[in-house]
Amino acid sequence: MGNALKKFFRELLWLAMLGAFFYGNWRWPLYDFLGDSPLIRFVWLGIFFLLLNFSIDIFERLIKDFRLIGGDIGLDRNLKKLPREFAVLKRIKLSYGISLDYVVVGPSVIWIFIVEDQEGKVVFDGDELSQDGKILKGLITRALEKLYTLREFLKNHLKRDFGVAPLVIFSNPRADIESVPQVIRGTYVASARTVISLVRDFKGETIDEETRAILIKILKKQHG
Repeated sequence: MGNALKKFFRELLWLAMLGAFFYGNWRWPLYDFLGDSPLIRFVWLGIFFLLLNFSIDIFERLIKDFRLIGGDIGLDRNLKKLPREFAVLKRIKLSYGISLDYVVVGPSVIWIFIVEDQEGKVVFDGDELSQDGKILKGLITRALEKLYTLREFLKNHLKRDFGVAPLVIFSNPRADIESVPQVIRGTYVASARTVISLVRDFKGETIDEETRAILIKILKKQHG
């Protein structure tokens, strides 16, 4: 959520600067300094609409960033409902430029969360996921890439294989995933409402408490 907050405030600063510019031009019109002629007014009108369009784009990004922050807060709140044997780690950096927003170390598997925050109906066409007609291109492929990278990282450090499961979470309450399979090419799909029960009730090979502590320690060192 830290990156989303930085982006949100950066966009907010841009919007404030544009607002100050528009207000200043309203009080002291630019063409008063350059000369009040039809050409100057025409050029200024073009600049005005370009800046207005830019302002609208920034406002739309602000709304998106705000939703992302809200989704992260809601997801963080939900994850606190997991039993104490689950450890939630955030912002893990691995090799090859791979970053993991959430890693959850559980008693039987290590989860990688890939969070999507948009609203709308989600469908799977047998190859790609799409939401409200927009293809989420490469989403499953990226999830599997993160899976293989984390699995390789853990094997290099602990000389053994661990069960790692990627999970795509549609965190927006208005996201409809009813028609989407729960598992797509080894990647799980869940909503903010169902993620806790899926993670908590998953059964796999047991990871003992001592090994979990070692895993958590190693992964915490990759926090970035």
